Amino acid sequence: MKIINFKSRLPLTSFSPDYNYFIVENNINNDVKIDDILSLMLSREKELTKNKNPKDLTPINRYKIFNVDLLEKEIISTLIDNIKKHLDYYLKTTNEMPPDNLWMQVWCNILRNNQRIEIHQHGASETSYLSGNLCLTDNNTKTNYINPQTYFKTLEPEYFSENKKGVLTMFPSLLPHYTDKVDNDEIRVTISFDIFIEKDIRKKLWDKQEDELFKNNIFKLKI
Repeated sequence: MKIINFKSRLPLTSFSPDYNYFIVENNINNDVKIDDILSLMLSREKELTKNKNPKDLTPINRYKIFNVDLLEKEIISTLIDNIKKHLDYYLKTTNEMPPDNLWMQVWCNILRNNQRIEIHQHGASETSYLSGNLCLTDNNTKTNYINPQTYFKTLEPEYFSENKKGVLTMFPSLLPHYTDKVDNDEIRVTISFDIFIEKDIRKKLWDKQEDELFKNNIFKLKI
C-alpha cells in the first residue's frame, strides 16, 4: 500500500488555508477476483437494462447493480474484507480511532465512449467520513483529486490516479474528484463506496426501510 499526503504550506496568517489530506492506494489484483467481479457487474447491468439502451444507465440503476444480495457471494465478501483491511491501514496511518459503528454503501459505475464522471464530492457535511474506488478495467483515463478549498478556481488536481485494473483508492469523502472522458470503444467499470457513521442521513433512511435504494444498498460494516 502507498499513502499520498497533500497538505498546505505553513500558514502565515490565521486566515490562510490549512489542510492535511491523505489518500491510500493499492493494487489488489492478486487478492480479489477482479475479472469475476467485473463479469458479475456487467451481468447485473444487462439484467437491469433489459430492453433498454445500456448507455442510458440512470443513477438509481448504478446503485441497484450492487445490492446487499451480492454480499453472500464469496468474491464480494472477499472484496469487502479487503476494503476493511485498507480502512484499518488508513486509520492507523492517520492515527485515527474508528467510530463505534460504521455503515457502507456500494455502487458500480460503467462508462463507455464519450462518458465521464463530472467533478463531485461524496460528502461535505459534519458527518463526512471516507470513500473509495476500485478499478475493474484498464483504460487510459485518470481519476483526479482536487483540494476542496481550491476546486472552484481550478480543476488542477493535487493527485491523479491512473485507472488501472485492481487499483483500490481510499480518500476523505469531502475531496472533490472527477474522471477523464472515456474514448473510443473502451469501457471503464469501477466499484465505488462510501463508509459512513451512525449519524449520517443514509443510516436514518436505511432504518426506515422505505426507500428502495437505501433499503437494498446499505449494510453494516463489521470491523
